[in-house]
Amino acid sequence: MQPRRLASRFACWIVASSWPALLPGQSPLTPVFQVNETSAQYQRPSSVAIDAQGRALVDYRDSVGFPLEQVGRFIEVDSTLSPEFALGAGDGSVGDSALLSLLTGGWLFSAYSLPPFPLSGPMFQLLDENGASVGAPVSIDGPDYVGGGHSIAAGPAGGLFVGFTGWPRSHPGARNEMYFEAFSGAGALVVEPVALTQPDPADPANEVFSGKIGVDSSGRSLVAWGEYSSDSDYDVPARILDASGNFLTPRFDVNTTRAGSQAGPTGVVAVGGDRFVVVWEGESDQSPYYD
Repeated sequence: MQPRRLASRFACWIVASSWPALLPGQSPLTPVFQVNETSAQYQRPSSVAIDAQGRALVDYRDSVGFPLEQVGRFIEVDSTLSPEFALGAGDGSVGDSALLSLLTGGWLFSAYSLPPFPLSGPMFQLLDENGASVGAPVSIDGPDYVGGGHSIAAGPAGGLFVGFTGWPRSHPGARNEMYFEAFSGAGALVVEPVALTQPDPADPANEVFSGKIGVDSSGRSLVAWGEYSSDSDYDVPARILDASGNFLTPRFDVNTTRAGSQAGPTGVVAVGGDRFVVVWEGESDQSPYYD
């Protein structure tokens, strides 16, 4: 028997975008190519962001050294690859990482924790156009909250809008709630956390998770999240806010199917200037599988 090889690689290919007839007209522009430089140990892909010129930044976790290192690499418009570089402040275990292309020409890298340790909790790091860190990591949950999952979107005027789950530090052991906040493009907090959900004392099983945010061309944010309650199982509620954190809608359910379970949203995207698309996994009473 061959010994198990503790190595991995991941690959991608670039396709021509022909939206709205994307699937019928899809055709690869390149053969499959490997993104990571080394195949020692394992590399775990995390996210990809693309700027207005078509330049892509990929981030992935590299386990060649310890602690784990979050690595970035550019894929240029002509499909050439830049050298690998450490994202954020360097090595350290991170989780729930994501990338965002900014209107300023730079990038944003967010993760559950960023070095230097012992900093922890959801944070983001601004990057210049070449991936170098700009300033220090910025805490998403701040000194007053214990944050977990998070999602960040860039507004049309360069602001950064965040949805995160967490609870106030003044209530240790409290259940997760959904919060909205906003930062300037330079990373300064401009809208303090706004609670989108409230604890339900009558339902101790109530649970909030997996929030996602999208921003349209007018600066409105839609925040959607997964929520469990004992009377309706799992749903995908949402609310819309303006750039100052004022509610424009009451809470509403995105899902229309109540049978089975709805997993938390996997993405929120603004389309057509004033509409949003919310993507989630759902289980119907007709099938035991998620679609």
